[in-house]
Amino acid sequence: MDTQAHIVHQCEGRVRFKFPSLKGKKEVIEYVRSQLSDLDGVTTAEANHVTGSIIVKHATDLDRIISHAQDRGFSVVRATSNGNKDIAKTVPDTVGLVNTAIKKLSGGDLDLPRTSMATLILSGLIEIAVGKMVSPPWYVAFWYAYEIYNKNLVNKVSAN
Repeated sequence: MDTQAHIVHQCEGRVRFKFPSLKGKKEVIEYVRSQLSDLDGVTTAEANHVTGSIIVKHATDLDRIISHAQDRGFSVVRATSNGNKDIAKTVPDTVGLVNTAIKKLSGGDLDLPRTSMATLILSGLIEIAVGKMVSPPWYVAFWYAYEIYNKNLVNKVSAN
């Protein structure tokens, strides 16, 4: 029986193991859950046979849990640092790198927002030139009108 586990998420006091080969095998994953839950320091272990995962809540060291699992014949694969990155950190970092590269290439004259605006204007002009000009959907026109009205209202209020 292949009982390789992947640590797909971990935080203080909680770890999620994914057993791809045990999806849909209710009795087997329940057996694995019972093996993991008998370690001192494990408060609960919850198995989901549909996804093939086990959540272990603990008050012990993760290395101790992994060693316990390996002693029971389960192999455990830790996620690499790249595979476990938070997307909320990855996207802004990537956008920041692109912005820095644009500034460097343009000698500081352009940045990502200005380049994006220029690209949108240029693509609009190209569509007009080739005859693909269409009016925006009504909801887009209303949204732009609302934004213009709202900016004017804010400017009037802040001027007083």
